[in-house]
Amino acid sequence: MKLDKASQELADRRYAEKLAARAEGRTPVEITAPAMPLGDSPADIQARYLAKLASHGKQPQGPAAAAEPKPEGDASGAKGPYDDLTRAQLAELAKERGLEGTGSFNRAKLIEALTSTEPKPEGDASGA
Repeated sequence: MKLDKASQELADRRYAEKLAARAEGRTPVEITAPAMPLGDSPADIQARYLAKLASHGKQPQGPAAAAEPKPEGDASGAKGPYDDLTRAQLAELAKERGLEGTGSFNRAKLIEALTSTEPKPEGDASGA
């Protein structure tokens, strides 16, 4: 981030004071960062990041993904059959079902692949 002229002069002056104090054997003056300009709060930065991702048709990953509500599932909050399984468990299930090429899939892609290949329930309700 580029500072305006006044902020840069203040930062230079504080740095010079710190160096002078060290040279004289004194404890340096406490240096604090200048306040963030308005509109640059972490929430604002994250909002711009998410908007830019959306404009490129991409989904957030990492901490930004955790902050975003998940679009998957229905609005009632019902969980799918794979939501409580780890990636390793999903990969093992894909292997058991004979799905190939899933080794590099992330958890979401594994769930998608497993969901698309789920055996359809038969009309048999006897359970025997």
